[in-house]
Amino acid sequence: DAGVKNYFDAHNLSEIQSGIQFFNSQGYVIFKNVATEEEVLKAKALLWEYFEVRFQAKRDDVETWDRIPANEYGIILQFGIGQSDFMWYVRTIPRVRKLFARLWDVEEADLIVDFGGPVIFRPVNCTKRWRTAEKWFHVDQNAASFPGKQTIQSFLSLTKQTQETGGIVVIPESWKYHNDLTE
Repeated sequence: DAGVKNYFDAHNLSEIQSGIQFFNSQGYVIFKNVATEEEVLKAKALLWEYFEVRFQAKRDDVETWDRIPANEYGIILQFGIGQSDFMWYVRTIPRVRKLFARLWDVEEADLIVDFGGPVIFRPVNCTKRWRTAEKWFHVDQNAASFPGKQTIQSFLSLTKQTQETGGIVVIPESWKYHNDLTE
């Protein structure tokens, strides 16, 4: 519904509480202002440092980007990315930790994170070989093996997202059908 507010400010306690209520009813929430501009710049620098060291891919040389072994959806899950300085930095950004602690209703020290990797959405104007696949849906949790809320998947965008650029797509209230989907 275009009239429903589905994003909330991570700087405002009442908005955070409203966002958590929205999450509990809809199965997703969008928080804005989660990372500062400085935190985003540092995260991007750490990601490119990883790419440059691990794959000899250069930020300013598109021809070297094919060395980055992302799958057709832009997902990188191997090559030590889960333990990279980039991933640990993103996981420990103060507002990221605070929001997850509030979503789980636990102390920050009690949070447990997975070792997944990033999704790299490629520029729209890239060659076909570098274009990220469009319009795909997936489920990360198997309700038969792990029923109930076991994980909360997140997406911290390091770039501005618009309808033209794309980004994450979620289906509101889809969590209500998770058991059926697993069967």
